[in-house]
Amino acid sequence: MVSNHGVIQGYNGIATMDSKHQVIVGAEAEGERTETQSLEPMLEQVGSRFRHIYKDVRVIADSGFFSEKNMGMIKGKGIDAYIADNRMRKRDPLFETAGRHRKPTDRHKGAKRHRKRFFTPDDFLTNKKNGKLTCPAGKELYVKNRNFKTKQGQYGTTYMAKITDCRVCEIRGKCLRHSQTKARQVAKFEGRENRRSFSEWMKERLDSLKGRYIYSRRMGIAEPPFANIRERLGMNRFTMRGKKKNSAQWKMYTMVHNILKIFRYGNLNFGVT
Repeated sequence: MVSNHGVIQGYNGIATMDSKHQVIVGAEAEGERTETQSLEPMLEQVGSRFRHIYKDVRVIADSGFFSEKNMGMIKGKGIDAYIADNRMRKRDPLFETAGRHRKPTDRHKGAKRHRKRFFTPDDFLTNKKNGKLTCPAGKELYVKNRNFKTKQGQYGTTYMAKITDCRVCEIRGKCLRHSQTKARQVAKFEGRENRRSFSEWMKERLDSLKGRYIYSRRMGIAEPPFANIRERLGMNRFTMRGKKKNSAQWKMYTMVHNILKIFRYGNLNFGVT
């Protein structure tokens, strides 16, 4: 499973729940796929069970499910979704003064350690006369790939330095990150094609007043079931081996969560509070 600490041997419990009663309507334990790759399979799982109301469903998900591919899938299928990106809070005016609530000791916890600075593409200057690129050491780079296009629709040109120049360069340590690299390669981008990405489309939805209100409900909808399963039912970790067994274990716990919901708050309440 891919995590913030790299690839670890473990599984991630993913669940979808309804907004009114927090009843879990879809669950799966993932060990190979990331949350980003799990969005479409989870939507298909819910859609196969609730075909009669699936078109009217509104989807809210956190930034773990945000990607350009997923946003294209959402728009292509016409799903009413609000999925956050990892910069959403930075754009929200309500969080401009969030830093004042931090303790003085907390401000340095997320600070990155000082790292060795390498030359960036901005340090390589373009010669307008011959169109070549000049490195900080004054050597010219030749064109390796002209006018290529990225998946994001961005056009650029790749330049390559001569191996003989990099081999004897005095500032080689500031330019090449690895000693095994023979020559520096630099890509310069000119601009994007005239189209709006699916990610930008979703960001506009989230930044609207309606989008902020809808997404603000996610915390009260999605987090209580996970807290109940972990703290009240005692599932702190998976105890099985293999995706099939762990997925069955996760679904059993989500079933118990739903049964307790029905018993306590449903029509089958036998006087127990």
